Amino acid sequence: MIKSYANANERLSAHFRAGEFKCKCCGKIRVDSTLIGFLEQLYAALNCSKIIVSSGYRCTRHDRAVGGSGAGRHTMGMAADICCYGQDGKPIGSKYVACAAEDLGINGIGLNCGGNHSYTHIDSRSAAAKWWGDESVKGYPSIKRINGSTSFYAYCGVSRQDCPYTAPDATIRYGSRGDGVRWLQYMLDAAGYDCGKIDGIAGVKTIAAIRAYQQEHGLAVDGLAGKKTVAALKGATT
Repeated sequence: MIKSYANANERLSAHFRAGEFKCKCCGKIRVDSTLIGFLEQLYAALNCSKIIVSSGYRCTRHDRAVGGSGAGRHTMGMAADICCYGQDGKPIGSKYVACAAEDLGINGIGLNCGGNHSYTHIDSRSAAAKWWGDESVKGYPSIKRINGSTSFYAYCGVSRQDCPYTAPDATIRYGSRGDGVRWLQYMLDAAGYDCGKIDGIAGVKTIAAIRAYQQEHGLAVDGLAGKKTVAALKGATT
């Protein structure tokens, strides 16, 4: 849902306030709640210390002034240009943010926002209007148009084995949540077992992927990711 806000201090979620999305020209604020949800998911997926929004809502005049069409997702309150920071206080490269956004099923992703390799464009467009592009290339073409890539992993040369999450220190079972589950989902996906979105929640698809992996690797098929299953997944990356 897209809403307008008068109070810049109004909290939109755990990590974002309305004023962070204010138009730098007219001062108006419009934000899509779906976009905020995506940003919170990225915050969790990348274990961010903070996310800086460099551009949120734009009035038509401002959008055109910064090189936009005057009718893009920013003018609808559906987009944000962001820089994600890790726990070390340093910016996380756009290629890793784009890969994480891809894993979350986000349809509007702009790599290297404004040509800056620390910034990424994220928007809440529908699947029918999907755009995964590279803003460091003139005209902002899609990565598929540039070299045929259908994934930011391939386009950016990022290996799915370079897992950004921490391995679990306890058995993962149905309903488990957290970074350990994201590690499991990431590693299973890298091994070819579809868990759906990497959301840190061990649901039906994640448990099915665990069971399939166990069956094909001579492990007890119990749908629980304990020490042996985790060790096997770790061994697959060495």
